[in-house]
Amino acid sequence: DPLWAELPPRIGLPEAAFVWQFSLTQPAEAGDWVVFRVEVGPITLSLDYIALRRIVDAASGSHEDVDMTAEFVNSKEVRLRLDGPMDAGDAEYSVYISGMITDALPSPGTSFLNMSVCRKDLPFPLATNDDVVPADGLEADRWHAA
Repeated sequence: DPLWAELPPRIGLPEAAFVWQFSLTQPAEAGDWVVFRVEVGPITLSLDYIALRRIVDAASGSHEDVDMTAEFVNSKEVRLRLDGPMDAGDAEYSVYISGMITDALPSPGTSFLNMSVCRKDLPFPLATNDDVVPADGLEADRWHAA
């Protein structure tokens, strides 16, 4: 029903859809993980519907599915193991994960969700376009989360 599609998800019902649109600063390889985590808030994730896509043409909505295997860690974390590579640079991706809002959300501006790309369970190192580590005390060869 088009009317119901325009309404926000109802609390306690599995009607939520979380969508991320992103690009990578480093290419990901088969076997790497894309991790989606609820940081704070009354949000649960599920694998009822999940899709990872490379956006081919945003204007027309055309896309290509990215081969992956979804792993449900718990209601606050979902991991996607890549079965093929993801390109860096101009390539844009989107992911859709189903879920549920379990209570009223905190005020706007609160960060609810986090996404990271990991290799061997370690987040990708911080990448910049000038090869300079952007903070004192960080080492260029250390793996760390941004």
